[in-house]
Amino acid sequence: MTLDSINAEIGKRVRSRRREIGITQAVLAQSLAVTFQQVHKYERGQSAISAAQLSAIASALCAPIDYFYDSLAPERDEA
Repeated sequence: MTLDSINAEIGKRVRSRRREIGITQAVLAQSLAVTFQQVHKYERGQSAISAAQLSAIASALCAPIDYFYDSLAPERDEA
């Protein structure tokens, strides 16, 4: 998996969770002290999200950090 595809996948999870709890990009941006355009870039995978910023996003979206990585975990054999 490339860094770009990882950024895109984490961004999809941010967008999904934001929509799930019913807040706008502007509301999330305000809680993160960034512009809504920056949130848009995060969600599209156009900007990488730092560990500190992901922690703030997780807090704002009431989700554990691992929620954003769940889809990136490799499949495990149950042998």
